[in-house]
Formats: sequence, C-alpha cells, structure tokens
Amino acid sequence: WGDAKTSQDTVKEYFGKVGPVINMFHKPDMYREYCKRLAQDKALGLTSLRDFAAVTKMMGVSSSMAVKQIAKAAEELVPYPNPTETWERNANKPSVLGKLLWLTERCFPDPMAIQKLRSRFPRSYNDDIINVLQNTLTEQAYKDILNANGGPENGLQPGYEELGLARGDAEDLIAKILEEKRLAEEEAARIAAEKAEEERVLKIREAAWKGQQEKMNLNDGKIKTHGEEPKKDEPVQRAEGTHEYECTVCGYTLFVAKGREFKFFGDNFKCPQCGASKQYFKDNAAE
Repeated sequence: WGDAKTSQDTVKEYFGKVGPVINMFHKPDMYREYCKRLAQDKALGLTSLRDFAAVTKMMGVSSSMAVKQIAKAAEELVPYPNPTETWERNANKPSVLGKLLWLTERCFPDPMAIQKLRSRFPRSYNDDIINVLQNTLTEQAYKDILNANGGPENGLQPGYEELGLARGDAEDLIAKILEEKRLAEEEAARIAAEKAEEERVLKIREAAWKGQQEKMNLNDGKIKTHGEEPKKDEPVQRAEGTHEYECTVCGYTLFVAKGREFKFFGDNFKCPQCGASKQYFKDNAAE
C-alpha cells in the first residue's frame, strides 16, 4: 500500500501463479476484498486515493467491474440497512462504508454507483448526516497534508483539488484551524494564569496563618505557665475619627485619618504586605 512498484510486482507475480483462467474467476472477489480492506485499515488521503486508482489499473479491473464490486462490498459492510435487532446493528459498519463512499466519489464518480452506496447506510443516516461525515473526512485528509508540510501556518498546500476541495474551501479551512488554535492557546493561558493566582493567594494565606501561629502563646498546644506568658500588648490608641483598616488575609493594619481615605486608601489600594485588594480589608474603627 502506497508503493506502486511493489504493488505492481505483487499483482504480476500472483497472476503469473494462478493463471488466466483462475484469475478470471477470482479477480472480482480479490478486488472487492481489496476495496473493503483499504477503506477499513488505511487512512484516507492522497496516498489511499492514488493507491485505489493504481491497483484498479494493475489488476485490469474495468470501471464497470469496479463499480459492481464496490456495490457488493457496500452490501457486505452494511448487510442490514434497516436493523431492528442489536446483532444486526453490530454487524453493520457504516463508518467503513463512509470511507469507501469517499474513495468511490473521487475515483469512480458515477451517479448511479454513488447513489447505491448512499442507499446502503442505515436508515438513521439521512443525506445531511452523510454529507457532514463526507466533509469531515475531506477536511481531515487536507489537515494531514497541512501537518505534513509544517502545519497550517505555512498556508495553502497542493492536493486540495484531488481531495475534492475548492481553493476557497481549502483557504477557509486553514483560517478555521488557525482560529481554533488561537482560541485554544488563549484558553490554556487563561487557565494557567488562574492556577498561578490561586497558588499565590494560597501561599499568602499559608504565610499569614503561620505568622499568626508564631505570635500565639502556645507550647505544644498548651498555654505557657510559670510566669512565661508575655505581657499583653496595650491596645493601640487611635486619634478620634481615625480609621483602622486591617487586612483579613495577612493581618497588616493601616491607620488613616478621617477625610484622607481618598489619598491613602483609594479604590486601587493593595496590601503592601500580601498584595490583597481593598475588598479584603475591614475597618476595626467601625466595630
């Protein structure tokens, strides 16, 4: 697969062994099995398209024989277009049929053959669903081409016409991929920033808690005795009308004279010790 010279040698060697008479009977079955295996096992793209056309020619399969065997392959892939039992649904392979349809539309674009393939899809697949699935396969095949050539940032790459894409559609797809990538990067940056901020606040709280614990008069969880308990600080005397703003995150305290809040405790004020915003301060003078 994907190697024209090796495929040609293999086909030639096999036909030389079986002879023309046996080949006449087995060629349709071999070709039908090849079609199913290609659709089931290989990724869709330029390589699979070219391989499909090349093997058809190597085996000496006419267009009419190819279309007939592809239709039979479709019946084997989806034996129950209107399944009613679970085992019938499990026997169907609509995704493989979709890939076979994609290959056939580009190599053997016969309207009647295409309609036969479409009619084999389970009844839950209407034309709109089938069209969306086919378009998704085409876009993925072109994405593979872009990635193989350094990514969508390198712009338009040849091969879109062979896949069934118009130039404008290929350009739109590239723009869509780049926009999705930009949005994904922005979202990742936003999440990283939120995580970093959460970690920063957590560290501040942990440091504040540790500082409060160190200030407490504890000894293994017990109050110190035998005259070891230090003298309590005298309460700080505030001038009348002075505000005492205390940071609830780290305990930093700011004294601001009445009427001077706009200068020393404005809307954009942040704690000089831990960076907490104004909303985390409480006015002890109001208590």
